[in-house]
Amino acid sequence: MRRLRQLLAGLLVVVAIGPVVLLLGSAARAGGASWGAALGADWLPLLGRSIAIAGAVAALATGLGGLFGFLLARFQLPAQPLLRLLLSGPLFLSPYLLAVAWSDGLYGLGWSREALFGPVGVAGILTAIYTPLAAYIVGGSLVNINASLEEAGQVLAPYPVVVRRIVLPLVRPAVGSSLGLIFVLALSEFSVPSYLGVPTLVTEVFTQFAAFYRYDVALLQSVALMGVCLLLLWPERVFLTRTPVVAMGSRSFRTVPSSRRGRWLATAGLGAYVAGAVGVPLALLTRQALGRGLADLAEAFELLRPTLLPSLGLAAAGAALLTGSAYVLARTKLPGANGVLLGLFAVPSTVLGIAYLRFYNAPGLSGIYHSSLIILLVYWGRFLFIPVRLLAGALAQLSPTLEEAARLLGASRGQRFRRILAPLLADAFGTAFLLGFILCLSELSTVILVYPPGTQVLSVKVFTYMANARQSLVSALSMVVLLISGGALAGLLTLRHLLFPASWRQPRAST
Repeated sequence: MRRLRQLLAGLLVVVAIGPVVLLLGSAARAGGASWGAALGADWLPLLGRSIAIAGAVAALATGLGGLFGFLLARFQLPAQPLLRLLLSGPLFLSPYLLAVAWSDGLYGLGWSREALFGPVGVAGILTAIYTPLAAYIVGGSLVNINASLEEAGQVLAPYPVVVRRIVLPLVRPAVGSSLGLIFVLALSEFSVPSYLGVPTLVTEVFTQFAAFYRYDVALLQSVALMGVCLLLLWPERVFLTRTPVVAMGSRSFRTVPSSRRGRWLATAGLGAYVAGAVGVPLALLTRQALGRGLADLAEAFELLRPTLLPSLGLAAAGAALLTGSAYVLARTKLPGANGVLLGLFAVPSTVLGIAYLRFYNAPGLSGIYHSSLIILLVYWGRFLFIPVRLLAGALAQLSPTLEEAARLLGASRGQRFRRILAPLLADAFGTAFLLGFILCLSELSTVILVYPPGTQVLSVKVFTYMANARQSLVSALSMVVLLISGGALAGLLTLRHLLFPASWRQPRAST
């Protein structure tokens, strides 16, 4: 175990921290004139706009997601599994797909798209994308509240008072975690503001680096943006490093009795939100994609066909790497690892891409720089914080006496994992892998900076065509990506069900 901890510490330092430290060192050597050119008169307005958009998205998504999570966790609603599935839909979509869908939707309805191509449009689309994440975080926290606390409160006070005095204080860490995570994700988002033509700090850094080749300016702006993100997240570091991203399981959970009318009103509200935020735009996207019959769809598939297997393979490899590494880190409890991973997660995506590009474009590391391995390392550094917190939360709910009893009976470490931990953590492993797969498949802002020449990446190819192709073809490309993502997820869920049936997810007695 000690050797494993040392190996993990070395990997974190060399693979993940090294690029960021090199970036900071380069910035420290810059003179005052360089900093003045990088942080000119336009930088502060861009900073204010970026923080305002990310803050609005975090507040709106956490508010809506918290409400939806509360309704789904505390009440028996009609068609509840279907509501959960529909609400989760935006999590499985690449952000730029929803941007294209909303653009096509407003065009199809004959409405003006001017409001969409501005900060309000960016905030609205990102809110629709991240509301399900907040619902899962807050809802997962709610189902792990000891039901006896609420029942005791209801003896003395009405349920609204119980919610205000008991439930809300108990889910406060989950709310803080949701706000922090969504703020970082929204601040790092590149594809939506870029497609809608809204300048933000992330798009400015990318433009300086990739379009104007002003590497020094891009580097200093990257360091300044990274400092802003870390400064804003520092007050929430305790919540973010100790609160699970999505709580697994439940702890003596019970639903709250409610009237039939109230249940149907809640169901109607959830259904209306899902239909308005996602359903209608996707329906109009489909209509736009099929406007010329199947011609645009066939052309889009041919354009993307060379990228399918490489992109799906990279996403699956990245998800497996993230899940395996997250389990090992959660088990070994490496000192300081949570803080390091939070710091890496807080680094905006384009900044992390520039850091990895500069670090691995060096003698002795050309094998990594010129291969798909650099993309896997970007996935690892960018997203590892999320599955680590998810699996750490699942492990924290397991009693250590289970493993201890098996060890006393002579079970080896492998037997304890296979017969006890693996069945009990099957849901957590599956969720971590699926979440990692979606994040890796849709990641654009880091991959577009580091992918080697000749490497076919689905997200990069679609984004390239979005800037130059006609609108009907852009819609068809988005439709193909949507079908591919949905098919891959359906296949993974089916495979998970076949390999890990519900009957297997129970601890088995040692024989």
